[in-house]
Amino acid sequence: MQIVGHQKQLKLLQGFLKNSLFFSSYLFWGLSSTGKKQVAQEFVKGLLCQKSVFGGCGKCLACVDLRCAGGFGKASVSKRDFLFIDESFLPSLIIDSDDDKAYGIDTSRAVIKFLSTGPSVAQRKVVLIDNAHSLTQEAQNSLLKIIEEPPSNAVIILISHKPSFLYDTILSRTLQVYFPIIGQAEIYEWITSQHRMMEKEAQEISKFSLGRPGRAHAFLQDRKLLSQFKRAVIQLLSFEGKTSGQKVILLKNFLESDFDLSDNLGLWQGVLRDELLFSCGFEDLAGVLSQKRRARTPELIKSLKKLLSLSDLSDSFPATAEAAFKQMVLSKSL
Repeated sequence: MQIVGHQKQLKLLQGFLKNSLFFSSYLFWGLSSTGKKQVAQEFVKGLLCQKSVFGGCGKCLACVDLRCAGGFGKASVSKRDFLFIDESFLPSLIIDSDDDKAYGIDTSRAVIKFLSTGPSVAQRKVVLIDNAHSLTQEAQNSLLKIIEEPPSNAVIILISHKPSFLYDTILSRTLQVYFPIIGQAEIYEWITSQHRMMEKEAQEISKFSLGRPGRAHAFLQDRKLLSQFKRAVIQLLSFEGKTSGQKVILLKNFLESDFDLSDNLGLWQGVLRDELLFSCGFEDLAGVLSQKRRARTPELIKSLKKLLSLSDLSDSFPATAEAAFKQMVLSKSL
């Protein structure tokens, strides 16, 4: 998928490669589906590439080796200089281990073992950890050791939409690259340049992607997902106008949906902020929406404050939707 937006981030990373300026560890963070992983993959190719070309030259031995090893496919592991860790990773690919957990202590040990030797054909050895916030406490403690004292020519890149789940000691030792949401107009331009569809449909997809190209891509693949998400957005934006009983039902349904709570509450905040900007005549500052929704400014301010309080609570919510709902009720946030 084409990289949408993030020109500042791309320029920064391309500059690192061009000027041979490298850090031993990076953290790519921001809301999910904004393009962090996609950019990270292209940066990895550049780090491995013998010509230091962002995205890889595709011709040198390092680029060929990465491609032959499966690239960034499921549970792909280069036999030489690249290690990709996601939920399907098995530590036994690198070390003797019976652990089938992708983010446990043995995964960190596998990373350390992998980086203990120098690169074979690439300029450096690179480890890319997707959803790094899923690493257990033991795994983070173990990984911290190699982040503090990295081998020469070794790079670790962490990707996360929940950086608060990572230890402060890890955060302080990584170069953090933030990936914000993308403007609706930019997503619309990307959609219309890649797909043939009615203008109204393209506008709807770009609007309800709420600044996330990855979500727009998912909507393009599954229109039912778009309908479900559209319904959830409209319901949540009408939250303040509901009765107490309706609010309870609405929140219960929202908590039991497949959408990530804390992640999406941040997006709702963005939508309400944009609406508030439109209401106050500052539409040029809007980041997500391109049209004003009919709502009075006091109501928008009240809704935004309510959503901010819910977001603060969501970080401490238990794992299950039922427990989260009970905690919200007890907190009197309704």
